[in-house]
Amino acid sequence: MKRNEYKIKAKVKLLDLGCGTNKKEGHFGIDISPVKGVDLVYDLSNGIPFPNNSIDKIFTKHFLEHIDNLLYLIEEMFRVLKLGGIAEIIVPHWSWYGSYTFMHKRFFHSFDFYFLEPGNLSNYYTKAKFRVLSVKLNWGRFLNQPTIFGYPIFRWMNKIANFILNINLKISEEFFVKIFSPKEIRVILKKV
Repeated sequence: MKRNEYKIKAKVKLLDLGCGTNKKEGHFGIDISPVKGVDLVYDLSNGIPFPNNSIDKIFTKHFLEHIDNLLYLIEEMFRVLKLGGIAEIIVPHWSWYGSYTFMHKRFFHSFDFYFLEPGNLSNYYTKAKFRVLSVKLNWGRFLNQPTIFGYPIFRWMNKIANFILNINLKISEEFFVKIFSPKEIRVILKKV
């Protein structure tokens, strides 16, 4: 199926790419696997089957690390997003032990998405132009540790750690990730 052959029956404004069985509520889910929750079974390595400038928001969680041609997919995200559209991306951090599986094709650093900004010295590799609105590391490893005090204390520890360690990502990437591996990176991009 080619990109333009897919006929949109409803006005889709929110996409979840690579949603699997965990599609984000209110989003139109696309995945290569025909599992429950997927609205369109489609191989995204062929592009995103929606017209130019037609989508308000794209969400993807733990999907981009599985893609062969990541830059092509990012350019497709840029193509289908409206001007000012938002891409929310969650990927595993390179230092997390879960990043090292045979199914992952790449690793991510918290500064990887800055090369998509206009004016970045490396931006000439792509047509995609995004402003990075937010980059946060999720130090979620504390969340599932039971204690005699119960889980709430670890939720607060995670919030405090996220706040402190996200104040300066450069220091976190150079020092703290070697001590406490963050689980994932959450990036919010805006099409410019």
